Amino acid sequence: MLRQLNQRLTRVADNMAEFESQLSAYFIQGNYSCQIKNRDVYLEYQHDLTVDQAEEQAKTLFEDDLTLAKELGVRGFPTIFFIDKEGNKEVVYGSRPYAFYEMPILKMNPNVVKAEYSKEWNNLFHLYPTLTSREFAELSGTPRAESENLLNDLSNSGELDKIITKNGALWQFI
Repeated sequence: MLRQLNQRLTRVADNMAEFESQLSAYFIQGNYSCQIKNRDVYLEYQHDLTVDQAEEQAKTLFEDDLTLAKELGVRGFPTIFFIDKEGNKEVVYGSRPYAFYEMPILKMNPNVVKAEYSKEWNNLFHLYPTLTSREFAELSGTPRAESENLLNDLSNSGELDKIITKNGALWQFI
């Protein structure tokens, strides 16, 4: 139990360090503060904009995004572009199975060799500390219902934490 707590605290510290590093890429050091309470992150940023100026800026930026999306042919979310060195473009619209993302890569780069990986649950959770049942099913090549059963069994045996969110369950390596 103490080992598991230590592992969790180490992961939290690593995640906080990574989060701080990512924040520093967007904010000037010292102009923000961050608090975490009950898995919620509260970020406060000091700025020089009034509420009206911020709303106007947000509206302009949003309109610029819509214009760019129209120019690029975006029809929905997600839209993923694959562009090679010569500027050839392949587009995948919507949430699709892995093979739909693999096809444009192979089409644009036929000599690419797909790297294999271990599909064992512990190896997958070593690479990806949290997974949904759908992600786990896709990565492990296991049917969705079977994946859900395995993840629940691993949670019940203390190997994984099951976190219930408003969007469904998320499993985390302990």
